[in-house]
Amino acid sequence: MPPLRFPVYEDLYLLNVYAQSMVDQLNEITSKFSLNQETSVYYQCLIQYVRAGVSQEIVEFMAAIEHTDAWLFESQRKVEEKSLRDPDDVYSLVRDREQERLQQGLPPRIRFLDDAPAGR
Repeated sequence: MPPLRFPVYEDLYLLNVYAQSMVDQLNEITSKFSLNQETSVYYQCLIQYVRAGVSQEIVEFMAAIEHTDAWLFESQRKVEEKSLRDPDDVYSLVRDREQERLQQGLPPRIRFLDDAPAGR
């Protein structure tokens, strides 16, 4: 079952398609019946104004929902990545970072026990 927000986007899409269809039909009727072109343009602007206004309100409303979803799914993604990660990988990453620091001429921040001089 798709999330409840999908029908909202479908309705928004249909609103825009039908508004464009009204504009197209108005153009066709204007040309077929030689109606006043200025009046036709005015009506087209009204249709597009209503379409744009409704679309803007829906998009602004949905932006807050999508923002919340993004935060929730980002949190879930982090939990899943953590569960898939080998906890010992951190040691390899630290060793690699220390090698990078040495190559850059920076002093090490830690010392690994297996790198310690013999006899200690």
